[in-house]
Amino acid sequence: MVAYHYPPEGGSSGVLRTLKFSKYLPEFGWQPHVLTLRKSFYQVRDERLLEDIPKEVVVHRTFGVDTARHLSLRGRHLSALAVPDRLIGWLPFAVARGLRVIRKERIDALYSTCPAPSAHLIAWVLSRISGLPWLADYRDPWIEEGIFPRPGTLRYKFESFLEANVIRECTYMIATTPHLAREFRERYPQLEEKRVRVIFNGFDEADFTGLNASSWPKQFEILHAGLLSRSYRNPFKFLEVMSELMRKGQLSASLLRITFIGSGSWVDSHEFRNKVESLGLGNSVSIENRVSHREALERMTKAAVLLLLQASDDTRALIPAKAFEYLRVGRPILALTLPGATADLLHEQVNSFTVDPSEKESLATAVLSLYGSWSDRCARAVPEDIARYERRNLTRELTTILDMAVGQTRTGSR
Repeated sequence: MVAYHYPPEGGSSGVLRTLKFSKYLPEFGWQPHVLTLRKSFYQVRDERLLEDIPKEVVVHRTFGVDTARHLSLRGRHLSALAVPDRLIGWLPFAVARGLRVIRKERIDALYSTCPAPSAHLIAWVLSRISGLPWLADYRDPWIEEGIFPRPGTLRYKFESFLEANVIRECTYMIATTPHLAREFRERYPQLEEKRVRVIFNGFDEADFTGLNASSWPKQFEILHAGLLSRSYRNPFKFLEVMSELMRKGQLSASLLRITFIGSGSWVDSHEFRNKVESLGLGNSVSIENRVSHREALERMTKAAVLLLLQASDDTRALIPAKAFEYLRVGRPILALTLPGATADLLHEQVNSFTVDPSEKESLATAVLSLYGSWSDRCARAVPEDIARYERRNLTRELTTILDMAVGQTRTGSR
């Protein structure tokens, strides 16, 4: 399993996908060997995630070079050294270690996950040399047509060439949503439908053991966990509606709390803080540093509403990993999103509101409805079909694909 995002890396929820796969693979007869980076490489760490790696998992940590960090001069680096990403300097070390592990441990199959695309390149080289079947897992797109890399540039042509080779060479391509799978098949018509599989992100039931969810939050707290972004996770329109509802007296300033946890550097900018102050929300908005995954789940269980932001054209095919944990928590969800994968997931869920953030009247109606439910002390509502997104069940789906890949390689078919 070739993965940059693996504990103790703590800067992305993407770390949970490979971690949970590796955790449950032994239950289905597979022995995971994880090829990743040394612990000291990661600038943001969540040490508690290491506790979730079972003894059956063998982790192979290698030296690596972050070309933007380690090869920079006075904070600047040559962009050509970060193609397809800053981890390209990890490739020679990972390939060397990977080949030794393949030969010594008699590895049967390869799995790589993107981001970062360099992980796919590492697996591509390993597969070419070893002849092993290979599953290329896409949590996010590599090439975002019309957005990144900039169309017509040399970088776009080169990275498109690299990804086309990944798609051609992998035994199976895995996407996290049907929408993302469809995008890949439209971009690569030669990618046969039988080689494309969908495994959603999800939640690990074991993570919720011992969490003490209060039945009724004493404050109307709307909580967002994770990164904010000016381009696709921008809460300004939401904050504008909240400000207007307070000004009209439809929301109580003394009862309202809007909490952003682990939102990244943008929330510390003058732009963000000035916006909050100009809306008169200085006493209602709380910006908190990132916490461990366990602490984040604890905070979710105690909020009145869980906020989801996913409103840009380039994220229509994606579902934030936190959405599945939001569903498992059972608190009402307010999703500011455009039609797409996230809206499809939440559309028919109890206590979930999906709203286009540009439709301020609809957003205000949703907030007031949620406020009323909180005032009436409505109970938590965990979806009945939530088990399909449980990490153990998702890993079972992965093992089915692994079994097929190995079987095809042994029979000489694809």
